[in-house]
Amino acid sequence: MLTIQKYAAIDIGSNAVRLLISNIIEEKGKPVRFKKSSLVRVPVRLGADVFIKEKISKNNKERMLKTMQAFSLLMQTHNVVRYKACATSAMREAKNGKQIADLVLEETGIKITPRLLRRTSIINELRKKTPISCLKKLEIGYE
Repeated sequence: MLTIQKYAAIDIGSNAVRLLISNIIEEKGKPVRFKKSSLVRVPVRLGADVFIKEKISKNNKERMLKTMQAFSLLMQTHNVVRYKACATSAMREAKNGKQIADLVLEETGIKITPRLLRRTSIINELRKKTPISCLKKLEIGYE
């Protein structure tokens, strides 16, 4: 029997916001396979605001919200069953970072958490909560 599920990782960085969608392929008698389905990068430069003005500008707040709305629609279109959205220091250190994260949650349903892990660990974190019992390894790289 063949089972394919899709997971997504959203990486909110200092220079860009990325959405990675991966197929998790399970086939009886074979190891679980992971294949990148889609990678979208939007250059929202949060770091330029935060590291100079200590907050995210109105313009970048709007761009961030529109990007997350687009990512929400893409995840729905791809039938993603599990996701994780993580933010780096720019979002964490912004005086209005929590306010923007709350707005994104309210407008899109996407919950943003601080990222203390490497990028490849975002998808690995999902593995801990997945109902797929035979997952042994999940390595998703950013190209």
